[in-house]
Amino acid sequence: MPRPRVLSLEGLSPLCTGGNWLPDMKWAAGCVDALGDVGGCSSRIISWEEIANADPDILMISPCSASTTRTLNEIHLVASNAIFWSLKCVQRGKIYIMDHSRFSRCGPRMVEGIEMMAILFRGISLSSISVAHRAKWAKDALKYQCYTTNDGDDTNAKLVSHCTTELAARFAPCFEDLATNSLAITPRRISMKEKKVIGLSLCQVTRCTIPGSSLPPNRSAHCLVPIKRTENKNMTLLLLAGESSLAKRLTDVWELHAPSNGWSDASSLDGKGARHSSPKLGTSGTWEYLVCGKVAGENVPTPRSNHASVACGEYILTFGGWGADNVTPLSHCELLHADTLCWTHCSTRGFLVPSPRGNPTLVFQQESNRVVLFGGWNGDRALKDLWFLDMNVWQWHNITSKRKEAKENWPQSRTDHSAVMWEMDNDRDIMLVFGGNIEGVGPCSELWALEVPKGSENRTTFNWNQLLICGSRPTPPARTSHSAAIVGKGNSQKMVIVGGTDSSRGASRGSMLCDAWILELNDAQHDPIWIKLNWSGSGLSRCRHAMAAIDASTVIWWGGYDGDTTVNDNVGVWRGCIGSMCTEPLLGTKAVTDEGPAKPTTGLRERWEAEIPVRVEDLPADTLAKAKRSRLPGAVFKAIHRHAVANKRDTYIDPASGYSVFSQVYLKRRPCCGNGCRHCPHGYINVPGKSNTACDDDDDSLEW
Repeated sequence: MPRPRVLSLEGLSPLCTGGNWLPDMKWAAGCVDALGDVGGCSSRIISWEEIANADPDILMISPCSASTTRTLNEIHLVASNAIFWSLKCVQRGKIYIMDHSRFSRCGPRMVEGIEMMAILFRGISLSSISVAHRAKWAKDALKYQCYTTNDGDDTNAKLVSHCTTELAARFAPCFEDLATNSLAITPRRISMKEKKVIGLSLCQVTRCTIPGSSLPPNRSAHCLVPIKRTENKNMTLLLLAGESSLAKRLTDVWELHAPSNGWSDASSLDGKGARHSSPKLGTSGTWEYLVCGKVAGENVPTPRSNHASVACGEYILTFGGWGADNVTPLSHCELLHADTLCWTHCSTRGFLVPSPRGNPTLVFQQESNRVVLFGGWNGDRALKDLWFLDMNVWQWHNITSKRKEAKENWPQSRTDHSAVMWEMDNDRDIMLVFGGNIEGVGPCSELWALEVPKGSENRTTFNWNQLLICGSRPTPPARTSHSAAIVGKGNSQKMVIVGGTDSSRGASRGSMLCDAWILELNDAQHDPIWIKLNWSGSGLSRCRHAMAAIDASTVIWWGGYDGDTTVNDNVGVWRGCIGSMCTEPLLGTKAVTDEGPAKPTTGLRERWEAEIPVRVEDLPADTLAKAKRSRLPGAVFKAIHRHAVANKRDTYIDPASGYSVFSQVYLKRRPCCGNGCRHCPHGYINVPGKSNTACDDDDDSLEW
């Protein structure tokens, strides 16, 4: 039996491979290093291309000093790259998360690490392990469960089912019964203590009165579309598809009915004892599962998530997204009739159609009866193409191919952005695009305006302009996977954005933005203004949720992902009220003064900032130049450490190895761990053979 080729990662951002004694440990376990490294080699930074070329049989993820729990919270750092999902070891489920303590130091624990690798990577039966060892290793090794049973197949055939937002939930312990998996992530139910909110309400929603009806399954990457039925003057919201908490792509459709007295009078779950109280009659919304039909012979609707849906008169148009396997981008354009609830393929004229993609945006221009499509991700790269679908003749038009001369004034390729339509009174409307993940750059806070002419004869006069907010007013931080909606009419319209994520701010829930902003659009003679809403509460701590405006000052959102798992709003939906539409700072917003933006008032925001590692690029130019001129050993990393301490950062990236190193800011919050940390402030009291000399900020060895 050939030795399996194992690639081990000891750093995730940037990617670092383990060296030193680790290749020898692999050999002793009956394996071989996938990169050809040998014992004694140095750890080094590698690229995704090197990993793809190595094509390992097994991927072992064991970041330096990290437990399996911490690694689970950071696994999105590798899962966000398309090459990760293309690896054969990933598609076969050969991914292991291992506690680094078994591989970090020369000693008896290395023997256990070798035994663990031999058992897991060589296929030795778990029955050969003693009960004591199984208990000892219970949480030290996790394996990716990439296979799920096809419930619709009596033969119980296995299907590959990859997931992104729920990836951490798909790892199970290797050395204990999977039925007792204590690390499995379950949907988080919001506790009453978390519901101390400002400006928001968690409105109570009940099941439909039809016997046997239920509530929608928790999900993320779905759509929430406002519609008005022909026979009903009241606006309702349609919930379409998405990704379940079990990483399954959905096809279901639900309708959220407003309380009979309107959302402004909806009963709230914010107060004490609300869980046990019954809502007053007419004050709770209602979820109704819709049984939809389809045109005979058509296989619709397609299971999908991360798609775009928009109401177009009597139709709901759905485009793009990720298919049932989460690796196949879709171009399936499908229509749901709002009155008859009948699905059908959207057959279009001509041969030009948008390419398959996930995470695009769609907006509808009512007066011209056309849909505008922008951006997305096709699995290999982000896109920046612009299309519109003329629903008068059902034909796609590629605007990008006709505007090659305007490359200098065109948004960069992006995905996970938002787009809304600003309806104007003149001969044009404006599509506003905010944020998203720019190809090769990362999350951004760019605001672009696309002038969309009215009238079906104007097919090429689409103009992009980047809107730059001048002055000292604050602007929203960079983000992706947020939600946006337009409230109001005419010049009083405002764009609302809620939530989102930025992985550079930290891992897991630390990457959530937890804020809400409005963009005062004004008119052509006045520049737009960003205002941060003074909203707070767990309803903001999410991304990949769906939001819709229900009137001139109110938005409703539901579902999403909180950085760890799919959120569970239980029997509620979130309502945000913008307040009065006056030119002064809005009711419930933070006023902006000449002194600049207000400082963060919560310790949580400070903790998020502390999780962002300091890099050599963050050093002032004169400090970096001085460190490079110094002849003292380690002058550069010492300068980075001083900068990290001065800015209260927990870690910094060592420029030589690429490893993340704890600063004294972090180490002072805990006793000496005994691992001989570089900047131990405790005098290495628990490290055998080390002198008990504390390393503090005033140590002369850190000076020039």
